[in-house]
Amino acid sequence: MNESVIKQLGASLQGRLRNTDLPISKCLYPLFEAVVNAIYAIDDRLASDTSFISTDSRILIRLNRAADSDLFGGKPEITSITIEDNGIGFNDDNFNSFCELDSMYRASRGCKGIGRLLWLKSFKSVEIDSCYIDSDAAKKYRHFAFTPNGITTLSTSNVNNSEVGTKVTLLGISNTYKEAISRLNQETIAKSLFEHCLWFFLREG
Repeated sequence: MNESVIKQLGASLQGRLRNTDLPISKCLYPLFEAVVNAIYAIDDRLASDTSFISTDSRILIRLNRAADSDLFGGKPEITSITIEDNGIGFNDDNFNSFCELDSMYRASRGCKGIGRLLWLKSFKSVEIDSCYIDSDAAKKYRHFAFTPNGITTLSTSNVNNSEVGTKVTLLGISNTYKEAISRLNQETIAKSLFEHCLWFFLREG
């Protein structure tokens, strides 16, 4: 019997978000996923850029708290979190993978392609700014926003002086997770992040 594909199955982002579970006890998982993505971006740059060495790599996390509120155990609420790295950036391969739900792009590394769904479970939107080297060896800048409605405000342009890397900004914590995240201090978050990413510190190299 001959078989042929008549139509590819589609996917609803809002439907996937509705069916994605994120317990309050795992409220830091969106941050963990962003940091793991940054680590892989650095791995990819190390593999492709001989002038870039491991001691050059950098990941910077900022917890941005409101200046005029004191609600959660004496701590102002966290309004946004930014994660910056100097990895390979959102080149076309990485961007196309980001646009595909349940992407198999990094399946060989154990990635399930659902991390960005966790971002939108606990944050209202995500903004991504990235500088990368394209297939023609030109340096380019890509900006886009990620919301439950999909990807918006997409723009790309040529740049010269920007450093290769990516900044992910998680914006507007939902009320479900706001208290749980805002109560945590930076030391607690750093310890939890280290424990979650411990394997990366133990692996060869």
